[in-house]
Amino acid sequence: MSALIKPKLTFAEKTMKTLTLLFALVLTFSITTFAQNEKLFDAARNNQVKTLEELIKNGVNINAKDSKGFSPLILASYNGSLEAVEFLLKNKADVNQKDNMGRTALMSVGFRGHLPIVKLLVENGAKVNEKNLAGATALMFAAMVNKVNVVKYLLDKGSDANIVDERGNSALSLAEQQGAEDVIDLLKAVKSK
Repeated sequence: MSALIKPKLTFAEKTMKTLTLLFALVLTFSITTFAQNEKLFDAARNNQVKTLEELIKNGVNINAKDSKGFSPLILASYNGSLEAVEFLLKNKADVNQKDNMGRTALMSVGFRGHLPIVKLLVENGAKVNEKNLAGATALMFAAMVNKVNVVKYLLDKGSDANIVDERGNSALSLAEQQGAEDVIDLLKAVKSK
């Protein structure tokens, strides 16, 4: 039997072969990571704790961000997914992580008015006076949509009703612009103290 003789590859050919293999590995890893992150975001939105557990156990980054900068915690909070929020916090999700606009989970849930999640976030270290890129706080988001219980809780936890955003708006002025009567009365009472 005659042995097959393989031609020797040049340095350039070896380098190209290595780079092609490396590119294929990186592409495969990126596609897999993207798919896992999408599952993570969907599970957070839809309160699917079992799926979150499986993904985190398999090494998915609990603080991953989607294209808008939303983390699983921000998505779970905004969508009122209490059990998912509890799981994410228990597994060390960053409670003060910001999206591309500088919004935190507390700001997003303040806007939606899910008081149990607001409480959970604050109890786990959410900064009540944190500002987004426009200078707005969780209190301002809750005030402009008339979430009285959230506004009251945030004030009780040290939210500063005198903070103004980049346009000079306070929680009170935003509530007035939106006609949030219940919050207006509450904030006026705080201001008069």
